[in-house]
Amino acid sequence: PNEGPPKMPMEDHRESSPKRNRLPSGPGSKGRANDWRNGSGDDPRHKVSPEAKELEALKLSTLEHMRQEIDYKSGDGQWTCPFMYLTGPQATRIPRSKMPRIREVMGLTDHKMVIRLLPSYFGPMTQYTFPFQQSRFPCRQPDDVLGERLSLLAKEVLLPLAIKTEALIVGTDSCELALAFLRVAAPVQRNMGRYCPFKVLFFLRAPTFDLLASDNQSVIYNFKQNCPAWLQESENHSKARVEKYGIDEAFHPHGELIPGHYSVIMFESLSSYGTISDWAGDNFQNDFISSLADTHPVIGLQTLGAGMEAFTAVAAHTSQGMPLMILDSHDRSEHSKALNEVNDPDKLLDTCSNDLKELAKVLHARGRSDRHLTSTMSYIKAVIDRANNQKRDRRKPQKFKWIWEAIADKRQSE
Repeated sequence: PNEGPPKMPMEDHRESSPKRNRLPSGPGSKGRANDWRNGSGDDPRHKVSPEAKELEALKLSTLEHMRQEIDYKSGDGQWTCPFMYLTGPQATRIPRSKMPRIREVMGLTDHKMVIRLLPSYFGPMTQYTFPFQQSRFPCRQPDDVLGERLSLLAKEVLLPLAIKTEALIVGTDSCELALAFLRVAAPVQRNMGRYCPFKVLFFLRAPTFDLLASDNQSVIYNFKQNCPAWLQESENHSKARVEKYGIDEAFHPHGELIPGHYSVIMFESLSSYGTISDWAGDNFQNDFISSLADTHPVIGLQTLGAGMEAFTAVAAHTSQGMPLMILDSHDRSEHSKALNEVNDPDKLLDTCSNDLKELAKVLHARGRSDRHLTSTMSYIKAVIDRANNQKRDRRKPQKFKWIWEAIADKRQSE
């Protein structure tokens, strides 16, 4: 009970390199010859015939027949989704050089920009995916205003940018930003049809959706029933979920898809030892995005919170020279007024620190915590930038200042 809540399904990107065995394979893997994670053999969970191996190698070399068209009904609508399911060995064996072919197979071409929505969790979508976690691990409740702000950001900023730049939008499961964009983009996609200038791709993890995939009333049910590789691993997925989240399925992820016009690449996300692992999928995503950055501008956006695990995704994104915008989802208008009254740059950080301590005090008194670490980082960064700008302006030689700046600085110094 003192270990805290189970870890949410987060991204953990690692830098891409041509060598795919750059991470250790797991406990007890030393000397293990038949482990797909170190690239030295096949998946030890299954015995594969030579003919099946040859067919698998042919599929991976040409990437033919890897894409499926999933048709499903929801409400009064009929939907079709391009879908690709990758097991651990498949995701590991597809090199970075094949990523343009992956995009071609999925029909994700002719875009001029990439907008990457990095993991933004702990909002309404997280509550939907983990409906019973709130009572078990109390934290700050997301309110309706938060959802409205995200929708406004998607409608007023992301959607016009996506239309103007004919962008490819890349999101992940349970991401609040991705969900907000999908909702505001749906009318545009429906009205423009195949002439819609932007496209949407989701990277998903099977363990997040496996529980509801057994419910024939869910959207994700149609995906699993048409994917033999996923059906084959049903028992292993159940065991892996029990190991990670406990025996009570109420606390397992209840991931579900909403109807829409998008493509899906789903990762099996099971290690060769039958545990939930994002290793292969994370490396695949990292290679996919970095290959796009070779020929297209890529910008990342993140808000709310994502846990410490997702900071490696941010590090991998920025270390490759791709810009990242972190957004503060909180209303800090009162804090901004207080900061405007501080003229000493050295005291700005003290004011910011006091604001955060006061917020923590109020939440802790109610037995709550704030998990929106990305929003907090955005606030702190804005204050640091402001303090640095003030210091830089004061260090300017007088001859490079406007007259009013020089007079004001002189009076302050006196």
